[in-house]
Amino acid sequence: MIRKKLKNIWFRLFSARIVRKMENDRSYRYKDLTIEMEPGVFHPRYFDSSQMLIQWVEDNDVADKNLIEVGCGSGIASLRAAQKGANVWAIDIHPKAVELLQRNATENGVQLTTLKSDLFTKVDDLHFDYVLINPPFYPKNPRSNAEKAWFCGAGFEYFHALFEQLKNRNLFKGILMTLSDDCDLERIQSIAKKHGYTFVLSQTKKSFFEKNFLFEVTRS
Repeated sequence: MIRKKLKNIWFRLFSARIVRKMENDRSYRYKDLTIEMEPGVFHPRYFDSSQMLIQWVEDNDVADKNLIEVGCGSGIASLRAAQKGANVWAIDIHPKAVELLQRNATENGVQLTTLKSDLFTKVDDLHFDYVLINPPFYPKNPRSNAEKAWFCGAGFEYFHALFEQLKNRNLFKGILMTLSDDCDLERIQSIAKKHGYTFVLSQTKKSFFEKNFLFEVTRS
């Protein structure tokens, strides 16, 4: 409770400065990957959730596996997975993110498939071994594609659609999802349970103001 109060004060004081810093930070380097960034696309430098997905890719053998990153943003985890030999699809509802990732893949000599898609609506019925998801979780209706990286709808519509589509496709072995203690974890897990999914905690990463979690999402 104290940490959340401090976080709220901190954001009121510094959020505008952080946004400006992210908008002016137009590149990101990870190992031998150098990617261009644009305002409105989720920047991996400033969020532990992105780092946790990258680390998962590093820690697991993804060579020759079919992997899809849902809501890829910058797509840094997808790029690294493709470098390690995975067959990668990266999807996002924001056309700017998709175009930027394809450009960065070309510049880095990385082969992957990018697609503008609202969750899996435009994705073929392929078998995927792994699904990486860094979802929006603030309960507010997004007003733009950029805001869809943050807001899941006032009624958590994003999660209802996500788990319904996962259930109907039934194509996935390993579903990895990042969440934060900032979100309504109980509500999200309740939605997952209604669709036959449970969360198994895989990793926790703490910062001064926040805990981030990496969950393996499994069929009940």
